Amino acid sequence: MARRSRLQIYQDVLQAIKDGTEKPTLIMDRTRLPYSTLNNTLSFLVSQGNIEVSMASRRKVYRITQKGENTLDYFEQFKPLFQLE
Repeated sequence: MARRSRLQIYQDVLQAIKDGTEKPTLIMDRTRLPYSTLNNTLSFLVSQGNIEVSMASRRKVYRITQKGENTLDYFEQFKPLFQLE
């Protein structure tokens, strides 16, 4: 399996959260990312306003923002331009 770019990782995490995966451990499982990479990615996406974090029953949960949905749409729109054979 080829390594994913940082952009692909951001897209995978945003898509997982958009699809309803809110808890970090579930996002980690769904995106097949190690814990440290996931934490760095989540921190970056929060700092950029693509996702928001809140506490639910003493656990962090993540939700995609409108900006995050727009970013994901942008990634999807330009994905064919970056396909490598």
